[in-house]
Amino acid sequence: LKQFSIFKSIMKNDAYIAELESNLKPTSTHKGVTIIKEGDAGDAMFILLKGRIEIQKRTLGKQPYTVTILDESQNIFFGELALVDTETRSATVIALTDCELLTLSRKDFLELGSKIPEMGWILLTEISHILSQRLRKANDEAIILFEALKINRSTIISAI
Repeated sequence: LKQFSIFKSIMKNDAYIAELESNLKPTSTHKGVTIIKEGDAGDAMFILLKGRIEIQKRTLGKQPYTVTILDESQNIFFGELALVDTETRSATVIALTDCELLTLSRKDFLELGSKIPEMGWILLTEISHILSQRLRKANDEAIILFEALKINRSTIISAI
């Protein structure tokens, strides 16, 4: 767990680690299985211990496209939004190989925060930090896309 950024702030506390580990459920999935489906209700986050996954989004025309492919060497976790809200899943995650995962349910996460408020606060702070980094990156990418579309539009108009 020490390798995963979401847990870095609790790793010095053995009691927190033990409590967290007691709430993580091992899960296996086979190649080709959809772990998370965009639009479905979410109730857990996943930690990828072994395997490779593909993250997909749907276009406005409902066609799937690959956002990225990730593997265990990247120390990834996904679905963490389900720990803090009850909205639907924002992407689809498909196992490209057999995968070994750890699962933390929203229910267990909330109970953990009630049982050990300081630990819950620390984990929520880490999740907030991760989400703010992702939002900043998405904002930067939106500006790049806007600039590319603006330049392309100018080129098309001047060609007409």
